[in-house]
Amino acid sequence: MAEIIEFTTADGSTPLIQDSDEIKEMYCEECERHTGEYATAVAFCVDCVEYKCKTCRKYHRRHFKTHKTQDSDSMPQDFYFEKCLTHPQQLVKYYCSECSKEACQACKNNEHDKCGDVNHLPTVASGIQNSDDLKDLQQNLDKLSADIKGTEWLLNAKSEVIDKQEEKAAETCKEHADKLIKAYKQQHQDLLEDFDKKIEETIAKLKKERLKLVQQLSEKERKFKNKIAKAETDMKKEVVSTNTEFKVLRSEHLNLVGNFRVLTAELEQDQKSGQNCKILMKLNFTKELCEDPRRNIKQIQQAYIQTYKLKTSEIKPTEQSQESATRFYTFKEISALERRVVFI
Repeated sequence: MAEIIEFTTADGSTPLIQDSDEIKEMYCEECERHTGEYATAVAFCVDCVEYKCKTCRKYHRRHFKTHKTQDSDSMPQDFYFEKCLTHPQQLVKYYCSECSKEACQACKNNEHDKCGDVNHLPTVASGIQNSDDLKDLQQNLDKLSADIKGTEWLLNAKSEVIDKQEEKAAETCKEHADKLIKAYKQQHQDLLEDFDKKIEETIAKLKKERLKLVQQLSEKERKFKNKIAKAETDMKKEVVSTNTEFKVLRSEHLNLVGNFRVLTAELEQDQKSGQNCKILMKLNFTKELCEDPRRNIKQIQQAYIQTYKLKTSEIKPTEQSQESATRFYTFKEISALERRVVFI
């Protein structure tokens, strides 16, 4: 069992300290296991792989004379304080190089009894700071970090093209819809003015007919507005659905960047604090985790952005032609040579 001891001032208060001010102390595992008490460990049995207090070391030497022990100056100091997930009452003390997994005493006896390379975890991790695996990982992380920074400009540039296209398409839809509705209403207004001239000749009859015509025209106008609104909505949906794959890549990239930065920060912190065991635990899955942003970066770099131009259909300004019209917009993909003209 391990404990972190804090310094106190002369008046008994606990001062603010940094991580470097913390003192890690190992307790006797035998006392904790049998009595539940915590006694400071002063020795380590290499054969039993256990920390012993002064009393337990005395009796241990008496009953296990051939066991090799190390005193407080030479015993392992790189303590790994994590508990076993399968056996919460036991500390993780071993590492199986064949399975690339950590283990407590129970796991070692039951799950790794046939493995030939199960050793004390601090011993295995002692040289991790200078290992080729850690150096390779750091080089890969540095390169990946540079690739991510370079991809940000490309991501922003392509996103800006998409946003401008959508904004321009929405403006075109709105302007054309207003124009069509205005022209259509003007046609009705012209009809009403012509009809008003005839009212002078047959006022009673024409007033009745006029009311009926107003109702008919209002219904037609309502249907025409609905048709224009539907065409505008459908076109906006088609515009928004364009470049869906790239938008998904952009969302995935932001999530991966967040995960990558958290992982990099944790690894740097582990290195600074000398947590070699944690670094060893991260090596295997960190290598695999680096592949996701690499694939995402490559996909973004190779992503094809569809550019398009929204054109309005030419409809003759007559009531019949406007009511019979079925298409008011044309969605056309444009070539690379035309893009510069469209977005200037």
